[in-house]
Amino acid sequence: MSGFGTVTLDGTTLTIDVAATGLTPNAVHSLHVHGFLDDRPERLAVAADDVDGDGFVETPEGEGAAYGPVIAALTASGEAQQGLEVSPDFPSADAAGRIRFTQTYQLDTAEADDAGILARLSARLDGRVLEFHGLDLPAGAGAGTPNEVNGAAGYNPQVPVAQGQLIVLPELQGQLAGVTPDLLVDFAATALAQLQPYSLNPLGTGPAAPEPAPRLDAPAAGTFFSLLQPSNGSGVLGYAVATFDEAAGTVRVDLEATGLTPGVEHASHIHGFPDDRPSLLPNYRLDRDLDGFVEDPEGEPVVAPVLLALTEDGTISNAPVGLNFPQADAAGRISLSQTYQFNTQDPAQLSILQELRDRFTGREVQLHGLEVPATEGENTGGEVNGTAGYKTNLPVANGILLPLDSTGLPTVNRLYDAAFNRDPDLGGLLFHSAQLSALSPSRVAADLLASAEGREGLGASAGDEAFVQQLYRNALGRDAEDAGLGFWTGLLGQGTSRADVLLSVSDSPEHRALLPDSELVQRASSLFLDG
Repeated sequence: MSGFGTVTLDGTTLTIDVAATGLTPNAVHSLHVHGFLDDRPERLAVAADDVDGDGFVETPEGEGAAYGPVIAALTASGEAQQGLEVSPDFPSADAAGRIRFTQTYQLDTAEADDAGILARLSARLDGRVLEFHGLDLPAGAGAGTPNEVNGAAGYNPQVPVAQGQLIVLPELQGQLAGVTPDLLVDFAATALAQLQPYSLNPLGTGPAAPEPAPRLDAPAAGTFFSLLQPSNGSGVLGYAVATFDEAAGTVRVDLEATGLTPGVEHASHIHGFPDDRPSLLPNYRLDRDLDGFVEDPEGEPVVAPVLLALTEDGTISNAPVGLNFPQADAAGRISLSQTYQFNTQDPAQLSILQELRDRFTGREVQLHGLEVPATEGENTGGEVNGTAGYKTNLPVANGILLPLDSTGLPTVNRLYDAAFNRDPDLGGLLFHSAQLSALSPSRVAADLLASAEGREGLGASAGDEAFVQQLYRNALGRDAEDAGLGFWTGLLGQGTSRADVLLSVSDSPEHRALLPDSELVQRASSLFLDG
């Protein structure tokens, strides 16, 4: 399940806006803000929180160890309640397993329940956990264990299915013209829809949506982006960019991930099917042995076999294990930057290169390796089998490779540099990248100039010549030469908008050379993983 949400507290008004996919279709899904009442810091639940070893971090386990009880139940009717776990008064997923839900709650300080919610969220909203519940369970899952997953088949509205930790998006507080939380979630919903053709549907029968027809003008080579999401309760998050140059016979991969088991190697691969159908993001429906983990053989029918191992030393192979893979540091983080140079005279390497040439969009990046406690998977035959220890092959993160241009990340980074002479922060990067899925780059450039920062900076230039000079200094680090100054001021004098000039300079070959994709990857990874 994937989602994005905002929670806003303005005085006594609490607003939730969320978009999510991959939920049980046509079912009610409880939605809460969780937090410890003694104000301990919350965290996301991980596999180690599964005390009873049934493969699920159930509500008592997660609330006790990771994120605390329900501070606010976010009901469909608009009445926030403390401690309400399950009720028909929560948002429902549509037939495709999607929720787009917004609601406002007026908290009355004269009501004890509302006053308690207001006191705790006013004290601290940052770091609290937003969580969805509700899962259709197969018969036998968790049999013989306590809590809500106990062997009974069918839909259980209490099982946690997705969570995210709330962070402050400072750029939503007036720096961007026209940016409101609901608009941000609208664009996030659009971005989530782009992943549906590459996600296993909630019933486990195929993709959640048809794959769009390929663009006829799409190049065989290019740069592809993958946001790595946690698998098997790992808590791993990451970011990968692959640049494919068929003419040079190279694939460059920049990968960063955090939340991994420290001090050990983590096998990392690009997966793909030989018949060129797209890979899919897996879900729990693939857990055939009911141990609560989708092990590598269980996920392979939708993830696909290994196509290219992402080795530290540049070795080219499709072997799943036994190679020089990146090792996580003491903080559980890996950072890989490697160019794989293919020898086209080697039949094995040529075969891999041809597979990548035939399809890059829709291939899947997968990371492996998780420390699993004893009792997990007892009496099952997979890698998770009741023995504690590091499970080398167990998937911990998955992400689909999509063309980087479709994400808007390079365009947004270069526009910020040209307009403001700085990198975007996380809020701006997320918002404007998603905005490009619906609006033109020129409109985004106009919004930047119209923002408070734009009006006080580049947009405040008194005349066209001053505007062009400042634009050159921001983007290119130099004054405009006479010919360039004359060209751009001439266009402005003929009615070309400042937004279009900003866009043209930001997208110029000189600016692209100063801000290549590889550098933007490093900057964006810091935002996603540290911000």
